[in-house]
Amino acid sequence: MQIDALETHEFFQEIFNHTERRKAGGFVVISGVNSSLGSGKTSLACALYYALNNYWGTECIPEKHCHMSASTYLDAWSEAKRKTALILDEANVFGLEASRHMSKEALTLGHMVQVQRVKQIWTITTSANWAHLTKRVRELANYNLVCTENPGTVQAYKVIVSFGDGKTKRKRIGQPFKFPSTENTEAYQYLAETKDKFLAQFKDGFDDLITGKSGAKTEKEIRSIAQGEVYHKMTTKENSNLSKDEHVKMITFSKGMGVSDIKPRRDRDAYLKSISTTTKAAEPIYIP
Repeated sequence: MQIDALETHEFFQEIFNHTERRKAGGFVVISGVNSSLGSGKTSLACALYYALNNYWGTECIPEKHCHMSASTYLDAWSEAKRKTALILDEANVFGLEASRHMSKEALTLGHMVQVQRVKQIWTITTSANWAHLTKRVRELANYNLVCTENPGTVQAYKVIVSFGDGKTKRKRIGQPFKFPSTENTEAYQYLAETKDKFLAQFKDGFDDLITGKSGAKTEKEIRSIAQGEVYHKMTTKENSNLSKDEHVKMITFSKGMGVSDIKPRRDRDAYLKSISTTTKAAEPIYIP
């Protein structure tokens, strides 16, 4: 699967240069004009997914690379190899919605976007509207692809964050370009099936979704757990494709954040406690 302008359009050249010269990954947000439905956002995400992975020689495995769940996406990110493109479809619904900016999913994904460049991984995410995403994700995104109301056409923008006030701006890259329909591809079909399953789950758990469950955590606890998940995934050597020199130590986090190295450890332990299933496993585990 390739896109017509793969070799010539400035957008693709920027992604390849960003990956090779800066040894970094990034985040691409696909949205639509006027929040239009049926403009081809998922189809474009799949086209870009195939184009990038084929260019890098990475095997396309939709079951591992295409997600609509924040938790499965985070696991996939941790296991992915260098120069891999992943899809997080409907991000505004499943984790990165602006009005849910203090949820565990939104915070964890926001932090993951911030550190994902270490592994040269590109995340392709879709959202009905650019403004629906959290402020943190908009600031950390590298590019925004805006599908027109005429399916099959997209305009690329580079995301620029002002140094002074931190406001996000978008700079147009070249002219609009065409992209092929990918509705018959394995990735698109897999996402369609996954979306149907999520909608069924939402319907079954509608009351819990609206009212919330008892024992809700405070914003401080949610932030600690979200940050702790990132620290844990970036420092653990188990089930990870990070090479030895890519593993981040807790002292690196503490120096970068200007805090004692105790805080990242506490956040990581809070995350481990939140996912533990037994009382014994819930005890703090101090891993150097």
